[in-house]
Amino acid sequence: MAETLDVLATGNVGEDLLQLKPCIDRLAKADPKDLQEVAASQLQLMTGSYKIVLSQSRRCFFWALVTAGIGLFFFVIAAVYSIATGNVGTAVVLVLSGVVIEGIAGLLFRLSGHVAAESHDFHAKIETIHRHLLAHSICESLSGDVKEQIRADLARKIANINNTSFFGTSSNQS
Repeated sequence: MAETLDVLATGNVGEDLLQLKPCIDRLAKADPKDLQEVAASQLQLMTGSYKIVLSQSRRCFFWALVTAGIGLFFFVIAAVYSIATGNVGTAVVLVLSGVVIEGIAGLLFRLSGHVAAESHDFHAKIETIHRHLLAHSICESLSGDVKEQIRADLARKIANINNTSFFGTSSNQS
C-alpha cells in the first residue's frame, strides 16, 4: 500500500528515464546515411519523452483532484457542523482549513498547466534537433559539390547565420 501511494505521489522518474536510454543508444549507433533508422530512433525518443511528461502531468493533476476533494470535504463538514450546532467559531476554523487546502489544490492545478507548457517547449526543441539530424542524414546520401553546398547551408541554418559567405561559397552567389 505504501509503495502504491509513493508511486502515485512521486511517480517513478528514474525508471521513466531508464526507458529512454535504449532510444538514445539507438540514435547514437545509427548510421547517419540510414535515414529511416535515424528518423525511427528520433521518433522513439520523442515518444518516450512525451510519455514521461504526460505521466508527470497526470500525477500532478491527480493530486490536485485529491487535494480539491479534501478541501471540499472540509467545507461540507463546516457547513454541516455550523447548521447542526450553531457554533460559528468552529465552523470558521473548518472553512479556513478548507480554503487553505483549496488554495493548495489550485496551485497544483496551475503546476499541472505549467508542466504541459514546458512539455510543449521541450517537444519543439526536440523536433528542431530531429529536423537537423534528418537533414544531416539526407546530406550523407548526396555526393560531390552538392553535398558540400547542402552541408554549408545546413551549418548556417543550425548556427542561425544569415551571412551566406561565412562558410565560403554560397547558394545565393552565381
